[in-house]
Amino acid sequence: MNSILYLILVCLLVAPLSAQRMPDRFVVFNPLFNADDNLPDDSTAYIHSFGGFAEFASYAIKRDFEHAWNQKLGTFVEFFRTGSSSSLAFVGNIEFVANSDNDIGFKPRSIFWEEGFVYTRKSGDNFWQLGYMHRCKHDIDNYLYGKERALIFGSIQGKFLTPFDFLEEQENALFTLRGELYTIRQDYRYPNSWMPVNSNWKQLIGSLGFNFNFTKKLSSNYWNYYFNSYSMVNFFSKNEEFLDRFSSFQKVDINAGIATGIAIRGKAEFRIGLTYDYLSDTGINPYPEKAHLVKLGVFILNHTSYR
Repeated sequence: MNSILYLILVCLLVAPLSAQRMPDRFVVFNPLFNADDNLPDDSTAYIHSFGGFAEFASYAIKRDFEHAWNQKLGTFVEFFRTGSSSSLAFVGNIEFVANSDNDIGFKPRSIFWEEGFVYTRKSGDNFWQLGYMHRCKHDIDNYLYGKERALIFGSIQGKFLTPFDFLEEQENALFTLRGELYTIRQDYRYPNSWMPVNSNWKQLIGSLGFNFNFTKKLSSNYWNYYFNSYSMVNFFSKNEEFLDRFSSFQKVDINAGIATGIAIRGKAEFRIGLTYDYLSDTGINPYPEKAHLVKLGVFILNHTSYR
């Protein structure tokens, strides 16, 4: 446990670098967390379960010009489950960003989208996941600004999830290792004079990251404390061609963040809290921009499938 906490601390301290923006970066999805949906061994069920999460927040504490409001939505549909050991699900998540540059202080700016298929396999007390995620980003209402950035960054994704006991509670914590190998990579910018400016997501090779999330009961009833964190190391090539990316190396970048607050848990979970997020390339404007962001928001999730 000490080594895990040390790794988290190191990654958060070196966070002021950069990486791409993923809507699911703070949460970990796994339909096999929900033991109530398990089946007898060798038994298979189809369209077996579904769940999701939703968040709405204001960057009222620390923001930049492009970030005033933030909304996230995520869902999954479990196509099949076999016993308590394997599952295949379709997953979809979006992140919406608005600035305050209009008369009502709410101007839609960008949307980040991801969807894909995830296969989950249980091994002892741990879980393995393998899937493919298609991701894209598009501008909204950008005609007044005369600039545009469209991103596509699909990847083969692998995860290792290990639940464990923490702060004298059983399996209330989760450590997740995450790897991405990027296949489709597009970074379209207008005006195109910004194309040579790094970081260019066409040069992405892969990513390695982790999540450390836990909850702690504050009373015997509904009240809990929650803590979610992530960090991701990203590898960029000097080249853009698919195979040529692996023949050169340009740099390593990092993203990181922490979310914490109070949770009220019943059959679902309602959270209210603060989130710090560092993005040195927000992905919004055609030139890379860094941002230290702190938001206050509410978060609702299916806690049996999301941590």
